[in-house]
Amino acid sequence: MSPKGFVNSGACSINISRYLDCVLPKKLETHKNSLIFHSSHYRLPLDKSIANVVTVHDFTYEMFKSGLARVVHVWQKKRAIRHAAVVICISEFTKSQLIKFYPEFSKKRIEVIYHGVGTEFSCQDNRPKETSNEMVFLGARDHYKRFDLAIGATQYIGDKVLTVVGPPLCAEEKKALDASIPGRWRYAGRLSDDDLNTLYNRAFCFIYPSDSEGFGLPLLEAMRAGCPVICSNLTVFPEVAGDAALFASEQTGVAYAEKIDRLNSLELRSEMISRGYKRMSSFTWENCFNRTLDVYQMALQIHHKGISA
Repeated sequence: MSPKGFVNSGACSINISRYLDCVLPKKLETHKNSLIFHSSHYRLPLDKSIANVVTVHDFTYEMFKSGLARVVHVWQKKRAIRHAAVVICISEFTKSQLIKFYPEFSKKRIEVIYHGVGTEFSCQDNRPKETSNEMVFLGARDHYKRFDLAIGATQYIGDKVLTVVGPPLCAEEKKALDASIPGRWRYAGRLSDDDLNTLYNRAFCFIYPSDSEGFGLPLLEAMRAGCPVICSNLTVFPEVAGDAALFASEQTGVAYAEKIDRLNSLELRSEMISRGYKRMSSFTWENCFNRTLDVYQMALQIHHKGISA
């Protein structure tokens, strides 16, 4: 017996509910004129008379995926955008990508609302006076995340250790690590926010070499914990990081190593940490919340205007 909403295909279980329209609970039917359906996963209400808002996060499927996965994702995303009164994009870069990939939606009402950074990330009272030699790589390691650049940079920085946080390492990844930086890497596993915050507080830096992101929340979380950030100079990163990160000049291990080496300057390190703290004021959940409420009001007005037209 598979859980509700899942289909067992033998090798794996597929959650099909993420592709299905949502049924409105009967107790809400009398309030339809004042309801907002907001999906961050490109779902729609079964009752199309309800005002709809959708959040678009990124275009990684369009940029890096192929085959059936891409076809299904694009179908569902375009359908959600088409039916939305207002579209929320999480960055100006994501908005530009939306218009680039789907110019037919360029006249849609598109609002940019940045994510916030939670208080679970902060400088600890017992923050170590001296940093460790750990460089942190966090998250998925798909090809566009450029885990290879984190390994390559570590090769050129002989006194540093690469700490990997996220899904278990596969045999091929372990082999690459052992071949390139033997004895200078460790797998930390999947960490709780508290444990990740502790790691950021003691780490030498956070390295984020991804080729593309829709926003890049981890770099802000690292900044809030007082961990200097080194990232790519592509897509959304300059928009989000501003002057609070060191940007690699190109996507090579050497380019990242050069920026890592610069952080050995205590003066620059202190300056980057200070800039990171200041950058946080632009990214709060309170602001995200208030802007989203404004969009809901906007969506109701647009939706009702469309009905009465």
